[in-house]
Amino acid sequence: MAPRKPKAEREVLMIRLPEVIDAIAELGVIRHACEAMGFERKALYRLMGSNPAVAEAVRDAVERGREKRRDYLESIAYQMAPDNPVMVMFLLKREDPSYRESYNVNTTNTPTNFIIDLGTADTSLDATSASDAVSPVEGEVHLLQGRDS
Repeated sequence: MAPRKPKAEREVLMIRLPEVIDAIAELGVIRHACEAMGFERKALYRLMGSNPAVAEAVRDAVERGREKRRDYLESIAYQMAPDNPVMVMFLLKREDPSYRESYNVNTTNTPTNFIIDLGTADTSLDATSASDAVSPVEGEVHLLQGRDS
């Protein structure tokens, strides 16, 4: 087990803690904030482990920092969009899930395949008999040609 830090050093850590938390809130990354402040990251994690209030303050600061970074990056993306079609698509996918490749509107677990023959249009079907013209065949649905097919 590592030797405990002298009381004076722990007090210095507590005195500098508000500055470190402000740096974390500004940068959003604990490692970068600790490096910028000359603060040992391990010391911060030890302090977080022994003091729940410090841990909560650091988590809040990280979240505020991440929000700042997202806002900054989003502003850059919107500035780039007029000249960059890829950025436009990225922003569309972010704002509207229907633009995403993985967007899925199916609500069933089994796929349904439809085969539609548009070769000869049959206008003899009316709205009431149209449902009779759909016939399931081995997991697929075929649209039939006329009523007697």
